[in-house]
Amino acid sequence: MNAFQPQPVARLLNDKARHRMFAGDVLVQRSVPAMGRVVEQLGHMAANAFHPQAPHLAHEHLGTADYLARLKALRRGVRQDSGVAAVFAKLLGELGADADDTFSDRLNFRLVPPLVSHQGRPADPLKPHRDTWGSGLLSQINLWAPLAPLDADATMVLYPEAWDRAIDNDSVGWDIQALRAARGAGDTYPRLPTATGDIAGPAMPILIEPGDMLAFSGAHLHASRAAATGVARMSFDFRLVMLSDARADLGAPDHDHAAPHQAPEWFKRPADGLGLAKALSPLLLGS
Repeated sequence: MNAFQPQPVARLLNDKARHRMFAGDVLVQRSVPAMGRVVEQLGHMAANAFHPQAPHLAHEHLGTADYLARLKALRRGVRQDSGVAAVFAKLLGELGADADDTFSDRLNFRLVPPLVSHQGRPADPLKPHRDTWGSGLLSQINLWAPLAPLDADATMVLYPEAWDRAIDNDSVGWDIQALRAARGAGDTYPRLPTATGDIAGPAMPILIEPGDMLAFSGAHLHASRAAATGVARMSFDFRLVMLSDARADLGAPDHDHAAPHQAPEWFKRPADGLGLAKALSPLLLGS
């Protein structure tokens, strides 16, 4: 199976690299120094959460309810941990981000097991989607990295041929406000819009090494692939928007987005917690 080959760059988040991503390029920064600390810290937290089972094999030993409860607690702990926040800030700097310009969601731990019985929310593989169908922000950049070596059957996949084509999707009926209202009520609302029709081209697996960081426009169609090897896939991701890009209306082309609301409130400046919605108002809100 052929894997998609991202293009290496020295700094993923400088102006030139972001503009390349807005044109469809998929980039990777190899062996980022801070990534070693991220991998170590998240691995340690995962080991504690699933003790005495190894996180990548815990699905073989734990019942579904216990497994998902531990995973939800782990994901919440990662989002709230001050040590993770500190190393995340260092990581952003090593990727070339300007601290005053960068607005991000929180670092998001993912564990995708091979057993369908254990793939309940939030451990289910994500169906083909563009993040911009949900956020409505064409300047959004996605960053993704593995915590352990990848397999072509257990990784993220991209659909590069769908970049410049309209793909049928259900974003017209998806509302970020409805998602927020449903939280705490069983998580029954779809957490993202997904493709509903034929997808252009094959799904291309991403194979990079732990310590590497992948970046691509949120407008790229992508999905998760669950492991067929018996081992759960561990990775982390986050999304960001540069204030300067959003103010200048820089971003990817929009071929098929139809959701009724934008979601700048997803993004905050790590340096001081300022929300992107407030930083952009009145430029974006109500547009």
